[in-house]
Amino acid sequence: MEQKPDAKVPQKNRCVFWIFYLAGIVLLLGAIVASLTKQQCWKATAMTKALQMMRQRDIQEQRESNPKVVAAAEVDVQQLIHIGELWHRLNVAAFVLAILSLGIARRHYEKQRRVWAPVIVLFSFYIVVEMLLL
Repeated sequence: MEQKPDAKVPQKNRCVFWIFYLAGIVLLLGAIVASLTKQQCWKATAMTKALQMMRQRDIQEQRESNPKVVAAAEVDVQQLIHIGELWHRLNVAAFVLAILSLGIARRHYEKQRRVWAPVIVLFSFYIVVEMLLL
């Protein structure tokens, strides 16, 4: 006895696949860019903090305590830390949304052999950026 496909069972939709697949790729690229930007913010924070410590040491050596200079340097550091935290949150959100989007795309398309190579490359690059640039 042959089984006939039931008309009420929804077929896998290629359009939905491509929408979520491309959204996942774009979100992965956004996560990589956010990760690189976050790393630059943390480097700038470290440099600013080092410069602030040098200024404080120079002020203490010269016995000229100027609280305005110290306060201005502290504001710079706090702003950079805040910006770095925002980029970190954006990075995590983009990565999670990319995983969800690609999971939905995988569910809606059956032939997935060659299509997933860019995703694997982008995931690998993201991991390299996150791990090596700490």
